[in-house]
Amino acid sequence: MYEPKTYWNAVGKDYRAKSERVDELFNLEKCIRRYVPLEENILEVGSGNGRVYHFLRERMPEIEGRYKMCDFVDSFRNACRQRTGILPRRWNGKTLPYSDGKFNLVVSFSVLLHVPSSDIERFIKAHIRVSSKYLFIATWYEVGDDWVSQGPYFRHDYFSLFEENNLRVAETLKCSNPRRANWLLEKTDA
Repeated sequence: MYEPKTYWNAVGKDYRAKSERVDELFNLEKCIRRYVPLEENILEVGSGNGRVYHFLRERMPEIEGRYKMCDFVDSFRNACRQRTGILPRRWNGKTLPYSDGKFNLVVSFSVLLHVPSSDIERFIKAHIRVSSKYLFIATWYEVGDDWVSQGPYFRHDYFSLFEENNLRVAETLKCSNPRRANWLLEKTDA
């Protein structure tokens, strides 16, 4: 049985996602510049080794101090501190350790595909709870059976998940990998 925290602790800090392309980081930057006012906070859930923040800080130094991160894997948290100087907040993998509506934008970069189907509803609701307005989701959208069977990867009906949780797709951003999706979602009940 797949236990996320155990699995990711065993993977260790040197994990690199081969599928992600730099264009997805540019997509996130574009959304931040377009939708997130300079005084608003951003949260990245599942920060890994800090690669997303490192990229953004190089291109947008103004995000320093308002970009927060959390992860439940201690080796990732420590690797992030080494790379960025910031130790992401420890998260238990269930309840995000922040107050309701604290962040204008909540970022989930290649995290949802690793969330078991039995947990995806709770997981997305945690993102929604701490967001005041937007979520940015970068994930696999179309995957073949061969890929899913090779690791702890899960298919989700994202559009139903969004609709059931009052999220509107504000923007779909193109990716060089046609099997991946980048969505900017807006809370419709905000």
